[in-house]
Amino acid sequence: MKALVTVKETIDYQVKVNVKPDESGVITEGVQMSMNPFDAIALEACIQRQEQGQITHTTALNIGQNTSVLQQALAMGADQAVHIEQSCSDPFLKCLMIEAYVKEHTPDIIIMGKLGIDGDHSQIPSMLAGMLDWSCATFASDIRIKDNEIEVDRETDIGIQTVTLSKPCIISCDLRLNTPRFIALPKLLAAKKKPLTSFDPKIEQSSLITTEKVSTPIPKKGCTPTDNLDTFIDQLKSAGLLK
Repeated sequence: MKALVTVKETIDYQVKVNVKPDESGVITEGVQMSMNPFDAIALEACIQRQEQGQITHTTALNIGQNTSVLQQALAMGADQAVHIEQSCSDPFLKCLMIEAYVKEHTPDIIIMGKLGIDGDHSQIPSMLAGMLDWSCATFASDIRIKDNEIEVDRETDIGIQTVTLSKPCIISCDLRLNTPRFIALPKLLAAKKKPLTSFDPKIEQSSLITTEKVSTPIPKKGCTPTDNLDTFIDQLKSAGLLK
């Protein structure tokens, strides 16, 4: 079974994000970048199942300008790294690019992070499944491959839901699926010498999204803690939360 994993580069989750002075975006120059945490979980899920003999080949796919995240994927254990050199933040356009690759290379399963921590869209897995007419399970906390079927435990607001998918399918991964392995420096250095494959999706459509402004959230003003019930009620009333 061939697997495709999408990986993207984001600002490291431990780094404080700062907005550009002109509010056109966030500052990335000189900032520590790393693989999107949910994509790392998706890649780890593939590598684990490849080690168990359930997946025969893992391809990591990245859309962007920087290839360092693909080198990380190779160091983790991916067999192949594919680069689509495009500057794109539109989820719909990204789906079109991935769709073009999938139709040409026909993987059996696509495993993705549930979202990117930069855009926080969580749109691509379901949208891509609709384009390809594939079955899809989102927010996976466990994946069990059984012959021609795949069981997925989904995290929902009311608990764990178990669904069964037929191949080909798309699965998006949640935080509790696994803990990505540590990449030793020798493996990372060796991965930098491995070749990358370029892919041109030949997409002519322009982005439907325009970023007008990026700003920091308005600071929240909290109430002073109190042990007095009447004072607490007055605080709720003054905040407009109680009439």
